[in-house]
Amino acid sequence: MLKYCKSLKFEEDPNYAYMKELLKDVFTRNKYEYDFDFDWNTRSQFLEKKTTFSHLMERQLQFTKKTSAKKLAVVNEEEK
Repeated sequence: MLKYCKSLKFEEDPNYAYMKELLKDVFTRNKYEYDFDFDWNTRSQFLEKKTTFSHLMERQLQFTKKTSAKKLAVVNEEEK
């Protein structure tokens, strides 16, 4: 593909269908799996999962604080 691109004159339009076939051939030869897991998605998916996890941990912490406060209030009420 590099040879093909270098051989193009400045004014020439590339043959995108030809270049696409070259890439498909490399993909097939290397036995890659077309799983829609792209490099640029992996980072954003990681961040999304991290954000979701952080959000869940924050909710759990808030719930724990509320529950502990209620238990403490019950204990204080029983001591009176």
